[in-house]
Amino acid sequence: MLEIDIPGYKLLQLEHLLLNYNGTLAFEGELLDGVDTALSRLADHMRIHILTGDTFGMARDEVAGFPCELYILPSHGQDNAKLHLSTATGR
Repeated sequence: MLEIDIPGYKLLQLEHLLLNYNGTLAFEGELLDGVDTALSRLADHMRIHILTGDTFGMARDEVAGFPCELYILPSHGQDNAKLHLSTATGR
């Protein structure tokens, strides 16, 4: 768990991190510099979930070896699939 104390607000206790792949962690299917290190460090404290439509077909190979769960979404209705994954699992 990762704890972040926000002064004047509250202490956040984060167990899950839900990320979009392309445009957040990657550009044109390839992980951005430093993302591998950041994900590895965060994975020591929380579960990482990565959502992607895998437009470039590279996501599985790019995150291979990282402690994360990769969800490859169907080409249609990705917005609903992302919403379903984030709410149905409580993340």
